[in-house]
Amino acid sequence: MRKRRTILAIFCLGQILLPSLAQAAELKIQAPRQFGYFVGDLIEAYVGIRTPQSAELQPASLPTPGPLNAWLTLRGVTVSRSKEVAGTLWHLHLTYQNFYLALDVREVEIPALSLTFQDGGEQTTVEVPSWRIRVAPLREVLPEKQENAVDYLRPDAPNVPVVERGEVRTGVLASLTVLLALLCLRDRALWPFQKRRARVFTAAARQISALAKQTTGPEFYPAAFRTLHRSLEKTAGHAILFEDLPAYLRNHPQFAPLTESFQRFFEASREAFFSETDKDLSHLFGKPDLLAFAWRLAALERAVP
Repeated sequence: MRKRRTILAIFCLGQILLPSLAQAAELKIQAPRQFGYFVGDLIEAYVGIRTPQSAELQPASLPTPGPLNAWLTLRGVTVSRSKEVAGTLWHLHLTYQNFYLALDVREVEIPALSLTFQDGGEQTTVEVPSWRIRVAPLREVLPEKQENAVDYLRPDAPNVPVVERGEVRTGVLASLTVLLALLCLRDRALWPFQKRRARVFTAAARQISALAKQTTGPEFYPAAFRTLHRSLEKTAGHAILFEDLPAYLRNHPQFAPLTESFQRFFEASREAFFSETDKDLSHLFGKPDLLAFAWRLAALERAVP
């Protein structure tokens, strides 16, 4: 703005006060520079016109923003004026954009335009003449000189997969959703963060099956019975004797279908632990029946959620 005022002040000093509207054709065009424009640059121009104070610029005569030719576009036009003792000084600010793809430095012409002023019954057209600027090409930086022409070749760029921003956003949102869901499941101790109830009878059945393969004599029964007794103690929270069996089955109704097997188990167990010598208890609770009893307990245990 300061530069513009300076330019217009110089222009005013260089002008002669015009006595009539017809002499308002004396004008001056100023631009920040007239050279060094590249393709895409904006070109600013200021036009000053002095008229009698009674003269008015006709808005219809102002140029319309838009393409002017194949390489020049008028981006904007603004008009202002300042009153002086000697008349009115009109300030016309034009903004162009250069699309000239120059191969070398050359001069190009900004086209002329016409402005119409009205002063009472008199109408005068002021011609703003064409003016010239220099445009310059965009040049690639020359590579360093090589002895062998093959050295100018560059390797192929790596094949980097292109990821759309939308895909990245979708992936991030999906990851955050899964993370929040896992945090909620963990906070409420739901699957997969829910601790599974210990399956003591399943472990006992496996131990008794392994014991049956290792032991063929009567020593199998004390060890097998001891394993089942420990499992009963773990599920009840205390030692279980034969007298405690009805209460145990009331608290664990899932095992009620095995009441008869429980009774045989406690009878054979009493014989095994209170006999002075190892006995063959197959007539009370045969090995196959004992194994079936253990696995049946494991199955009923797993059926409880």
